[in-house]
Amino acid sequence: MSVIGFTDHPTRENRYEIIVTAESDVDAVVAFNESFDDDENYTEAYDVHQYDSETFGVFFWSEDPIDTDEEPLVLPIEEVEDE
Repeated sequence: MSVIGFTDHPTRENRYEIIVTAESDVDAVVAFNESFDDDENYTEAYDVHQYDSETFGVFFWSEDPIDTDEEPLVLPIEEVEDE
């Protein structure tokens, strides 16, 4: 698995994970890129996690909030506060 890059994007507000079926992390990122029309809402992937041989989670940030009720494979990432 390759890491897309270390950036400040994980600190942005609108962070999500999309679950995709793919043969590799590269194919997962391609599937992510094909899932969103960046002319409508700019998105950028910043990490990939492999759950099993064909299931990947692509972590990304979005310029505008995404209605996750309308996108069942998109999961919001919530901040966890240290106690």
